[in-house]
Amino acid sequence: MAMARRSGAQYVQQLFSQPASFLPGDHQLIPRPRGALNNLTAAAVAAPAHLQAGQVVVAVKATGINFRDVLNILNMYPGDAGNPGSDCSGKCAGC
Repeated sequence: MAMARRSGAQYVQQLFSQPASFLPGDHQLIPRPRGALNNLTAAAVAAPAHLQAGQVVVAVKATGINFRDVLNILNMYPGDAGNPGSDCSGKCAGC
């Protein structure tokens, strides 16, 4: 995401034409295909039907994009770092 500061005001590049809160259900940003930030797509996700021992479902409230995520989205990261946004915070859903 591009960010600029001019005359004390902060400007941020918009990723979607409408806020993600207008999308029904839960979504995750996935680069399709990898190679450009503009290729981020909001894909619907669902909680797994059965959890393995030691797993929990987290109701995500905030997520962060770090430098590894940016390299991964741009297809410049060696190997597969998974989908962006794995650094997150929230509450345990159903705990």
